[in-house]
Amino acid sequence: SGSWWLARSLSDRLHEGIRERERFLAAAAHELRTPVATLLAVTGSALAGDEPPARALERVQRIAAGTAELVDRLLAWARLEEIAPDLTPLRLDLLVETCLLDGEPADLEAVVVRADPRLLRIAVENLLRNARTHGRGVREVRVSAGRLVIADRGDGLPAGIDLTAPFITGPGSRGSGLGLALVDRIVAAHGWTLQPGPGPQVTVCWPVARYAAPVL
Repeated sequence: SGSWWLARSLSDRLHEGIRERERFLAAAAHELRTPVATLLAVTGSALAGDEPPARALERVQRIAAGTAELVDRLLAWARLEEIAPDLTPLRLDLLVETCLLDGEPADLEAVVVRADPRLLRIAVENLLRNARTHGRGVREVRVSAGRLVIADRGDGLPAGIDLTAPFITGPGSRGSGLGLALVDRIVAAHGWTLQPGPGPQVTVCWPVARYAAPVL
């Protein structure tokens, strides 16, 4: 009957959601295990006198900073699973401007969107960090009606690999594989789309008419 089919469909989706969360937790635990093991090795080496304390402390600081970034991304991911984005009108061009480093080229039109400021900042910062870390630097940033484009100086995303899936990394990457996946999840939660390419760039698109608003 129709009620049985609906109940079965809801049950299947519930179980798949549970399995997806379990897979994500297992992958997150694996990613966190690596920096923790490295920290233990570095501190053990310093205590044994095999490494100068100052150099060990510098390594600990770098590892801790990277781990803190990973934890922030995991918390943002968890928040998206539990709470819908808190949409409010904001100037996207001004938000992007605060995320840029000195000397990074940008063409920023005054654009108002309805978005969650905290989540959107995480998405922009992750895209810029990817360009700096994996794309040999930011080549261009553009904000216009309905589009945010971030281009880097690299060779583009590797073909045949879905980097919007969590914990998937490209060849030779030393990242966590969560940055672009988190961006994709944030963008989708807003009802927007993320378009990798063409070439070494990514584009975030949103329907202009839906978010039309006067410039603040």
